[in-house]
Amino acid sequence: MDTNKTSPALGFETLGLTESVEPVSAVRGNWFGKAAVLAVLACLVVVCVVGVYFLGRAALSPLVLDLDGNPKGHCFVLSPSECSALDVRYVQKLSGIDFPSGAEVVESGATKSLKSGSEWATVRWPEGTTMPENLSGGSASRGESFGGFARIDAVWSIEDGSYDTSVQLGVGTDNRPRLQLLRGWDG
Repeated sequence: MDTNKTSPALGFETLGLTESVEPVSAVRGNWFGKAAVLAVLACLVVVCVVGVYFLGRAALSPLVLDLDGNPKGHCFVLSPSECSALDVRYVQKLSGIDFPSGAEVVESGATKSLKSGSEWATVRWPEGTTMPENLSGGSASRGESFGGFARIDAVWSIEDGSYDTSVQLGVGTDNRPRLQLLRGWDG
C-alpha cells in the first residue's frame, strides 16, 4: 500500500482540454500592455522625484552650528557652508552690531565653491527702532540709495584673515532701519 498520499498531476487532458494553447505576446500589438508599462514607469518617476525632494528637505537642518556653537541657520547638513537662510544671531555676530529684539532676516543665504564662498543677509529692524549711536568704525557714506534702501547711513568693512565682510546700515524704503551684510572668502 502506498503511504504517500499525493494526487495524480492534473494536466490539460485530465480537465478535458485537448486544444493546443499558444502563448500570446504581451508586447507586440497589445496597446493595453504598453500603456500599463508606461503608467508604471511614470509612477516610478514620480515616486523618485518626491523621494529626492523629501530626502533633500531632510538634509536641510536648522540645527547647523557655527564654530562657536551658535546656530548658523538653515544649512545643508552635508555641506554646512551652503545655506538657504542665515540665523539673525549669526548675522548679528558677523556685523558687530547689537540688533534690537524683533529684528528679522528678510533675505539671506550662503554658497561655496571649491576655493571661495560668500554669505549675505538683509536684516530689517522693528518699526520705531532708532539707528545705533556707536557704529564700529568705518567710512560713513550718507545719502546714497541702494537696493531696498531709501538711504544709507553707514558703510564699513571688517577684515578677518581670509574673510572680508562689508556692512551697510541705513533706512529701508519702508522707513525701518535695515542692515545689509556681504561676507566673502578665498582659500
